[in-house]
Amino acid sequence: MRSQLKRYSIRTRVSATVILGICALTAACSKSDEEPQREELKPYVQRKLPSVSHELDIPFGDKLRLIGYDLNVKHGVKPHDRLKLVLYWRVDRRIEPGWKLSTKILNDRGKTLMDLDKEGPLRGFRNGTPVVPMSEWREGSFYIDEVPFRLPRRLQAKELAFEVGVVKDGKFLEPKRGKEIRHGQLTLVKVPVAEQDKEEKRPKVETLKVKHLAKGVTLKLDGKLDEPAWQAADFTRQFVGQRWSKAYPKSPRQARAKMLWDDKRLYVGFEVRDDDILGGFPRNTKDPPLWKRGGVELLIQPSDKQGNKDYYQILVGPQKMVFDSQFDDFKKPNVEPTGPFGHSEWASKLTAGVKLDGTLDNPTDIDQGYVVEMAIPWTSFGKANHVPPAAGEVWKMNLSMVHNDWRLVWSALGRNRHKGQVSIHEASHFGHVVFESTPAPSPDAPRAVVASPTDKAAAPGREPGSDDPAENEDGE
Repeated sequence: MRSQLKRYSIRTRVSATVILGICALTAACSKSDEEPQREELKPYVQRKLPSVSHELDIPFGDKLRLIGYDLNVKHGVKPHDRLKLVLYWRVDRRIEPGWKLSTKILNDRGKTLMDLDKEGPLRGFRNGTPVVPMSEWREGSFYIDEVPFRLPRRLQAKELAFEVGVVKDGKFLEPKRGKEIRHGQLTLVKVPVAEQDKEEKRPKVETLKVKHLAKGVTLKLDGKLDEPAWQAADFTRQFVGQRWSKAYPKSPRQARAKMLWDDKRLYVGFEVRDDDILGGFPRNTKDPPLWKRGGVELLIQPSDKQGNKDYYQILVGPQKMVFDSQFDDFKKPNVEPTGPFGHSEWASKLTAGVKLDGTLDNPTDIDQGYVVEMAIPWTSFGKANHVPPAAGEVWKMNLSMVHNDWRLVWSALGRNRHKGQVSIHEASHFGHVVFESTPAPSPDAPRAVVASPTDKAAAPGREPGSDDPAENEDGE
């Protein structure tokens, strides 16, 4: 019996020793985990008042006071700025468990843009609990509350307000003074949003210099662009994404254009690469909405017009059908969703040739694209103070290719002033077309008379210039 009790006593002492050892080891591990953490936080806890740029000394209840703050903003903020707000707190009395710091950024309409409650060394969380609970803050100490953050890329506000509070279960420690207190939170500072980014981030406005046809030289509008005058004309760059001037070199759809002029007409040639050429409109359709299927587009504003006043829109599709209209101002007049769009009674009286390299409306094959060549009489631009333009004069234009409501453009659009939308109709993003007196060198160019266009009112859904045999060489 005695031997059994002895063995039991020994086992009990050994078990107790093991348990105590495990507890000691756990405590040591826990302490070793905490030590680096506490060392890391030492710079943010001071016994003496640190240097503060903006002194405040505002009590929050009877436990805490905001001594002041720093914010690295001089004249205003910009979208995507990296900033740091530093709040300096002093503990007057012990803070009960559960209280937390709260910091918000609001726009000028009072909407919260950013929640910074968990940003910074003193606000971090580990395993769902605060790294440094405010209940562990010591009386008489100063706490340096660094809050780093980055503003959103889109910042639709003229001013930002920084709100600071101390909250527990939805209730705030009330600031005892301050210029502006809202729902228990102190409006610390308001900073303006800088304006300059709007212009700086707009895509570059493109420029194209256009040569004058040599005297006596005419063009055969067959959709080939092979005359010496066309060969000497400069191409635009490859068209780009309409908002941010992004190129799509791997896209199966590409486009570029070139222009010429003489005293009677403006000539525009488009080269389009398209792996699925779309038409799909009945031949009697009047002003078909070509942007919903496919085609090339030209928007023109004469040099004497300002803002978005008095501009023209012309589209020609692979079926050699035309949409053309004139607008008094940005998309005005306009009846959505079925039209009329602009003054649809206006007729450009253009003549065009289209050359297809593929088949219309056949998704089972792979097309190469098409070429559109057009001539527009200067007399069609009745809103211009004078035509033709003088040598050296600049008209504003944009060019695009469309495919199922998708566009590539010559001069990229950015985000415009009309309710933030992206629109090809925004004249401030039209490119600049400079009419040079330099003749296009084409002494041996073939000569042909440009056909008279069919009257728009008499032939809805017309094929411009279709009565000219030379223009039916596109195989249609």
